[in-house]
Amino acid sequence: GTSLINQLNVGTIGLLVPSLSELTSDTGHDPLLLVTRPQRAIDFTIGNNTASSPALTVGVHHMEVDFYAFLYERYVRAFTLDLTMNIGVNLEFEQMPGMAAVIKPSLVGISAASVTVRVLNSEFVRETAQHLEQVLPSVFDLVTPLIGNLPAIEVPTFAGFTLNNLAIQKVTTTQDDFLAIYATLGASSLMRQL
Repeated sequence: GTSLINQLNVGTIGLLVPSLSELTSDTGHDPLLLVTRPQRAIDFTIGNNTASSPALTVGVHHMEVDFYAFLYERYVRAFTLDLTMNIGVNLEFEQMPGMAAVIKPSLVGISAASVTVRVLNSEFVRETAQHLEQVLPSVFDLVTPLIGNLPAIEVPTFAGFTLNNLAIQKVTTTQDDFLAIYATLGASSLMRQL
């Protein structure tokens, strides 16, 4: 909601749903709250860490998202979206000289063209469900860059050694697919001092 992404407010959604913006305050920056309710199990698949085959793909099927607008001193459900999409997560390593390595995750594959949207419970707004299904996918083009800046994950030392020359690779066995992180062992700063 607005507390996490300031740009995601009733005024912003009101650009796509004009009847909702007519109910906002003078500032137009009324808070918006999104409540997610997965309707089916989420699938995870392992890929090759490329744009076309992300390291990890999260398959979301029929997750309902309720849009609650803060209007007249209370949250009111404006409409519900039923979303189906594949969220790709790629992992890159970054290591500055003398610093610990970090894993930088990035989102791929989330755009208006790759998300299936069905509108439910839209009686509160004047726009038809069909109209909302055409315009609301563009929200993903707005929100994805904002949530796409995922925090880096510091690679820990291992038994007093640093991990250098990091690489990630998909490994397929007879039982599972998984991601493997390969590295060479290096001397930590404490070991170099000794």
